[in-house]
Amino acid sequence: MSARDLLQRRARFQEEARQIVDNPEGENGDLSETQERRYGECIAEMDKLDQRIGRVQDLEERERRSPTGQAPGGDTFHVSLRGYSLLRHLAHQAGLRVDAGRELEIEQEVRAQMPGGQTDGACVPLAALIPPRELRAITADASGTGDHLVATEIASEVVNVLRSQQVTARLGVRTLNGLVGNLDMPKVTTTAAADWFADGAQITEADPAFDGISFRPKHVGALSSYSRNMLLQSSPDVEAVMRQDMAASLAAALDRAVIRGAGSDEPVGILGTAGINNVVTATASVIDEDDVIDALNQIMDDDSLATGIAMSPTAATALKKLKDTDGQPLGYISGYGTGNAMWDGSLPVAITTAMPALADSATPILAGRFSDAMIGVWGPGLSVLANPYSDSAYSRGNVALRAILTADVQVRHPVSFSTVTITAA
Repeated sequence: MSARDLLQRRARFQEEARQIVDNPEGENGDLSETQERRYGECIAEMDKLDQRIGRVQDLEERERRSPTGQAPGGDTFHVSLRGYSLLRHLAHQAGLRVDAGRELEIEQEVRAQMPGGQTDGACVPLAALIPPRELRAITADASGTGDHLVATEIASEVVNVLRSQQVTARLGVRTLNGLVGNLDMPKVTTTAAADWFADGAQITEADPAFDGISFRPKHVGALSSYSRNMLLQSSPDVEAVMRQDMAASLAAALDRAVIRGAGSDEPVGILGTAGINNVVTATASVIDEDDVIDALNQIMDDDSLATGIAMSPTAATALKKLKDTDGQPLGYISGYGTGNAMWDGSLPVAITTAMPALADSATPILAGRFSDAMIGVWGPGLSVLANPYSDSAYSRGNVALRAILTADVQVRHPVSFSTVTITAA
């Protein structure tokens, strides 16, 4: 039970005790025996609750001060989110008269962990969008042989709360959550080679070579409008709809950045990363299972293994329609249209419009070891600004909401990916 629940119980006993004192039923304005007994029981319950409240508040404070936000029992920061309402938080930000004490307390904790601690809107914890699933940990700087092995910052690798909404997450893309500054992560470009040698002969020296990938903050935002009535709702179903809607819009933007981000203001995605493998089809506007098999083979030739395939709906449809000489479906894609498609019964297939459509000179298929692609997310939450005076929203009595997430995408090993590009006509 949270401290807030315990405080509410204590308030009920306190109110009952006050009612007894204000309405004596005994002689000469004193309490009756029944009232005396009940008054004593209320005071005893309040004393017990004071002890429980003290213990819970102390534990919650220690959990909030934990460097990773992890409670000793394994619960993460969402332990302190019990009773948190995204609707109530945003309604308060929009100037509506709601009791948002709990939400403002949590906002202060999130704001303290945000880069620079500054934001022009409400600090909404990411964990408030979707219940977090898991917590893991990882570490991370600059050029030459071995320098990249020195950690400049410790980052928590978390299964991000947006993952359940992300197509690429289901393929294995990793998320580094809670970044504070720039993050440089090491990668081995050449391993130290082992060599057989004759007895008494000198062993050939071969030093490993290191490089690094650099996460730099980039910003993605979503602007939407909600009615005042919706923000004032207390229904868990309405709350869930808003959380899912906000998470889905940010997840779609992250998916597109991971796959085909163009750089500059947005991250460079996998398709734009130098060094990935590529298969070019033999015939314009035509694709078949051999192209996918060749792409998977390129990855194996570079000592890696694909963990999934991303393709556009048009490419998936074309492959699903392939038939043998007897007119029977080849069946390379199973579960088509279910959200759980598989390639040859072994590799998960993500069918997504984030991939380019099947067309001449397009790249509609991407296979790879998706755990070698990483998303970095700064801070423990997003900045959400509610504006009831926006021109478009004000005239309809709505509230405009702007949500901003700071993130970047990096690929550790480009050779772990291979694309299929359609021959130009």
